[in-house]
Amino acid sequence: GQDRVAARRAARSRRRANQKLNTEQAAEEPDSPKMSVAVPVRSAVEPGHQVSQEEQPEDGDPTIKNWEKGLYDVYGNRMDGPWMCHQVVHHSTSAVSHQDQATGQTTCKETVPVEPDLAAAVIGPKGANIKRAQAIYGVDSIDLEKNQLTVVAQSASALSKALEILHVEKQTMSLEQPWMYGWLLADKGTNIRELENTCSVRAKVSGSDHSRELILIGQPDALTDAGSWLSQHLEQLLVHLTETQVVWLLSNKGANIRSVEQACGVARVDVDKDNLKATLFGRTRAILAGQDWIVANTVSQLVELESPMQLSWLRGSRDHLKELSSLDGLWRAELLQEECSVRVTGQEQAVAQAQKWLQDRVPAPGDFFQAEFSVDPSLMGVMMGKKGTRLVQVEKDSDVYTIDVSTSDGAVTVLGPSSDAVNQVRRLLQLFSDTTRISQGQVRFLLLDKAANLKLLEESCGIEAVNIERSTDKAAPGGQLELIGTAESIVKAKVWMDIHLNQETMQISGLCLGWLLDNKASALRTLEKECGLSSAQVETSELELSLMGPPDAVKLAQQWLNDRCHELVLKVEHRGSLSLLLQNKAAALNQLRNTAKLGRVSLDKDAAELQLLGEVGALEVAREWLGDKSKHFELSVRPGFMRWLIGRNGKSLRKQMQALEKAAGGMVSLELDQPNNLIEVTGTQQAIDAVCEWVQCHSDQTIESIQILASQSGRFIGRKGASMKEMIEATGVESANLEEDTIMWLAGTQAAVKKAMVYVECQAQYYTLSSTTEDKIAGLKDDLNDLPRIRAVPNKK
Repeated sequence: GQDRVAARRAARSRRRANQKLNTEQAAEEPDSPKMSVAVPVRSAVEPGHQVSQEEQPEDGDPTIKNWEKGLYDVYGNRMDGPWMCHQVVHHSTSAVSHQDQATGQTTCKETVPVEPDLAAAVIGPKGANIKRAQAIYGVDSIDLEKNQLTVVAQSASALSKALEILHVEKQTMSLEQPWMYGWLLADKGTNIRELENTCSVRAKVSGSDHSRELILIGQPDALTDAGSWLSQHLEQLLVHLTETQVVWLLSNKGANIRSVEQACGVARVDVDKDNLKATLFGRTRAILAGQDWIVANTVSQLVELESPMQLSWLRGSRDHLKELSSLDGLWRAELLQEECSVRVTGQEQAVAQAQKWLQDRVPAPGDFFQAEFSVDPSLMGVMMGKKGTRLVQVEKDSDVYTIDVSTSDGAVTVLGPSSDAVNQVRRLLQLFSDTTRISQGQVRFLLLDKAANLKLLEESCGIEAVNIERSTDKAAPGGQLELIGTAESIVKAKVWMDIHLNQETMQISGLCLGWLLDNKASALRTLEKECGLSSAQVETSELELSLMGPPDAVKLAQQWLNDRCHELVLKVEHRGSLSLLLQNKAAALNQLRNTAKLGRVSLDKDAAELQLLGEVGALEVAREWLGDKSKHFELSVRPGFMRWLIGRNGKSLRKQMQALEKAAGGMVSLELDQPNNLIEVTGTQQAIDAVCEWVQCHSDQTIESIQILASQSGRFIGRKGASMKEMIEATGVESANLEEDTIMWLAGTQAAVKKAMVYVECQAQYYTLSSTTEDKIAGLKDDLNDLPRIRAVPNKK
């Protein structure tokens, strides 16, 4: 529906334009004669016809190109979009002539079909073509509607001229090479715009990659000019090349091909490297210039050298060849080993500069010094380093020209400016291998802490590689140490091993072993640090200590251990002393070790022995500390007081023992001997005195028992314990408890307990008498019940 609306609007606009043009022509030519002739159908303008000056529109711009006229629609808007590809089909039309009977004027009219994609080209930019045709004398009207072009004129000649101006054709061309389409569209369509500007046509590339075609729209002369333009710009030239020229063109991903195209204006260069040919496309002048450009940039010259050492100098890592190749205009410098020469290729001036550079810079054969030596092929990888980095670094840091290495037989050739330079490189590159047997302790030392000592050996001695192969023979533990490096570095490594891997083994006791490994082996690390040992390691299964380091450091370590590893064994005579040392997570043992500065303290509970390790002075301090802190005292107490301490079923024991320890005010051990009514106190004298004082203060406390009858237990308790509470209040005891309904336990002071016992006895007698009396009363009642009853005789009145 929208397309129909747009078509109707376009038709209305064309009719209004035609009416306006007719009105203007009628006003300008009021007395023009009118005639009607038959005009044959025209499909194209005759070749060679030139538009006269009077045929140009009055308001036409002569600077406007014909191809621009086809970029506007019927409304005068610019059309930038591509045109569709159609083949022009010219239908037959009929020319009709009509004579007005009133005026006798003849009118010629012709209708020509117009392809939809050619309508804009027929109209021209802002209607320029229609205006030019209407400006011709004798043309009455021009109407383009529904793909039909209708021209009405007063004469056949005017009609022919108008149709010649409005005639546009479309031509489809298939280019010879697929790349030609890309050439037209390259650089944002520069070439296709040049074709349009030069030939006054509208050009478009249409189709897919395999079926592309070039569509040209314009007047017949313009289409002929476009064909000639394409032929001129796409001429071909077959050039026979040398192998060097082919390599030059294809090098660096075809960069030189692009340089030929850009510098000479060549459309394209196709290289056939198999047949050593190249085809150049473009204008004649451009392809000839391209051929000359290839020749001028591939001038080759062979420069012979006097000695192969000069060739090695160029090939070395000093970038001599790179410096030569960087000359402006020089493409390549190729070293020819067999001919002992250099082939330089490039521009003629650059080749001459390269020859002069070789004469001035390359040293004479007599200025070279050479050293040859061999390296074990198994060591070639170490000598060269990872990806050859070590070899490159040595060559970079030294003053030599080149280092040639043969990996097959290990031959190395060094070329330099002086004997000192080549000999220095020889000392760095000539590697040797040395294997030494080492013990198991030495293996552990070298591999300790992620092989830190092994890395220290490499760095400090300049060893290139170190390999350790462990022994699988249990009878001969240890391994093989292989050193790879220069002669100087291996000698340094031997000295380093004599210093740091000197090993002495000594037997130690289990107590000393525990001390050395205690607290994350802090004593072992202190031994290493203070004595300057390389390593101190313990073999727990064999009770051996391995000392590794310089001889002086090993002797100092042995003396250090002898001074600190004196042992003392003390018998713990009292059970309280053993308890005192072990209580509170062996706090007393830790205090003993810290106070006396002992190395280690160990207590054997089964043997009741205390083992001490340390210096002689520290052992004496420990003996005095034990004598002062572990004094033993036995305190005899009453049985009732002992029962009070323990409580009924041991309920008060923990509370009373905490009170005793608190009263002691320090480290103390308390043991209760209930059968013998003894309190065993172990600790300082001050603690013992404090315990005795506490016992004296609480000595009046006691727990006593009294026997009662089971039948009386309920009366002693009373309802809800009322009788028991009454007794506690009356006597002042702390507590009273019945056990198995026959024993009453009384706790409190001795006076209160004594009073309570009298109270219980009195109550027991009372309960006994009361029970006897109740029994007698019950017997009398039974006797009375057995007597006959005497009834009273009632009085009769």
